[in-house]
Amino acid sequence: MSLPLSTLLALCLLLPGLAWQVWFGAGRANPSHDLPSRLADMIGLSLALVALVGLGTFLFGWRFSGVGVMWLYGLMGSLVLLGAFRRWRNRGMTAQVGFSTYAQGLVLIAFALLLAFRFYQARALVLPPWVDSVHHTLIVRLFLETGGVPPTAEPYLPLAFYYHFGFHLNAALFAFFTRLPPEQAVLIFGQFLNAFVSLAMYRLGMALWQDWRRAILALILTGFVFQMPAYYLTWGRYTLLTGLGLMILAMAAALDILRASPTSVRPHAATARLAVYTAGILLTHYFAAGLLALFFATLLLEQLVFGDLRLWNFWKNPGFQKLFFAGFAGFLLAAPWVWHVWASGNRYFGVNVVAPTESPDEAYFAGYLGYLWQLLGPYRSHVLLGFGGLSLFLTGWRDRTRPFALWAVAFVMLSLPWGIHLKPFRPDHGTIVAFLPAAMLIADAFITPLDVETRWFRWLARGAFAAAVVSLLLWGGRETREITNPATILATQAEVNALDWIAENTPADATFFINVAFWQSGSYRGVDGGWWIMPLTGRQTFLPPALYLFGAQEYAQDINALAARAAQFTSCTDDLRAFLQANGLTHMYLGPSQGALRPEQLVDCAGIQRIYAQEGVTIYEVRLP
Repeated sequence: MSLPLSTLLALCLLLPGLAWQVWFGAGRANPSHDLPSRLADMIGLSLALVALVGLGTFLFGWRFSGVGVMWLYGLMGSLVLLGAFRRWRNRGMTAQVGFSTYAQGLVLIAFALLLAFRFYQARALVLPPWVDSVHHTLIVRLFLETGGVPPTAEPYLPLAFYYHFGFHLNAALFAFFTRLPPEQAVLIFGQFLNAFVSLAMYRLGMALWQDWRRAILALILTGFVFQMPAYYLTWGRYTLLTGLGLMILAMAAALDILRASPTSVRPHAATARLAVYTAGILLTHYFAAGLLALFFATLLLEQLVFGDLRLWNFWKNPGFQKLFFAGFAGFLLAAPWVWHVWASGNRYFGVNVVAPTESPDEAYFAGYLGYLWQLLGPYRSHVLLGFGGLSLFLTGWRDRTRPFALWAVAFVMLSLPWGIHLKPFRPDHGTIVAFLPAAMLIADAFITPLDVETRWFRWLARGAFAAAVVSLLLWGGRETREITNPATILATQAEVNALDWIAENTPADATFFINVAFWQSGSYRGVDGGWWIMPLTGRQTFLPPALYLFGAQEYAQDINALAARAAQFTSCTDDLRAFLQANGLTHMYLGPSQGALRPEQLVDCAGIQRIYAQEGVTIYEVRLP
């Protein structure tokens, strides 16, 4: 990534959070607020604050032009300068954090190396992979064109817009500043967010233990060793990455509140920060919001069982007062959007009960248990998750780790394929987040022997620790350097060239036939670069990006019926021509290798004229009477 691009990325991701920090940041030294932790909070606050501004554009119809965005960021820059001057004049109010510059520098170097590694993993991609990336890009394009969060997805899709938008609005802002096309902004911004999750893990580790060694090990395990979240790249799970990053920071903020000294300066700043995080999560990813609510519940449970808190008087506890207020305030901030989502898509919500005697294959789909085991892998991750479970028993009982350990236990229980699950969430959603509790618990277990007072044992433990970390880094780095699954890559450079040709040489109202395949739950997906036609060129395809599933039930069913019929075409037939004519399709797109309908099957096909054929991509114009 070039220096100008990096600078603009930093501007987009740091300025709102920096403005918050210089005015409302911690006023007295706190070991959990070292420089890397403050950097994580700056990024998280920026993501959440931008999402909240986006909610304002939805509720009040605000629309930002390019000039408006520049004015807004100019205002934030002025706030940063004023806040910095104010802090300089009152510099006696602040103190330096106790950890060494060396330790903090080491953390920042690890984060920079991870960021470089994430971009290395995505180096061969011309477009973000798989299904989700297609509609993520379309939403970013929609936001750029409308200057905010619109009430509908028109002119692209005839449906109300109620998709969680925190990632997309930030990606659109990044695209605005860098002048990158939406698809490249999504890919680059997504890789940064993947590294950001690991930095957030460091922040949580500092809040848990106030020990940079445990915290940096959690960062390293998450970023370089575990299969997830690196593998999110191949799925385009950018919204989950954003939501998890905010959730982890919110967990850290909650711990800060409960463990704050009675003499803390600006005690309400942490409460306000947690409220902003909570609202941001509700606007960004609902599964992450559910995991945060579970963490709040386990914090209360831990104090009721192991502390001196009682259920009938927990409200009198100052820490839980602030925690409740922050959670409630965050929910109120996001409540208009939550209600809009419920009103528009309540048919997707419900309760799914799978009895212990029932087969998950029947409750979900065939081979579901094998699928869960695959998601927990590969073998490297199986070993790590097993050690994470062992670490739960080795160190999870200790005072500082216990709240997180209880959350980990509850998380695992709710991720089992049996039990009660809230729709639309499934156990596999929890499975792909299993790295989070495992990395934190392993970090604690690995560092604990280094604190033993016996000198010879401590030196032995240091040697074993160094060997283990180096081995894990080599193992993880070797196996994740080519993290992308080739099966999830829909488009090649040849297809990007064809999409550019479409944008320049076809009418704006062109509608394309593309090859499709069954995906899941009765829905369909594109199989090649043809599915990218709408997000990249603005032209229509008979099968839109998967966002169509958020439309009216009849609309989604009609699209699925069309796709089911289209997937059967394997030659030039009267049925194919009738399908093209009945649905107003003006063009056809056939990619290099995938799909049931191939170019050789359309040679001399009456009414279908080839107008482009390069590098395996063939485009036709439909000329039927």
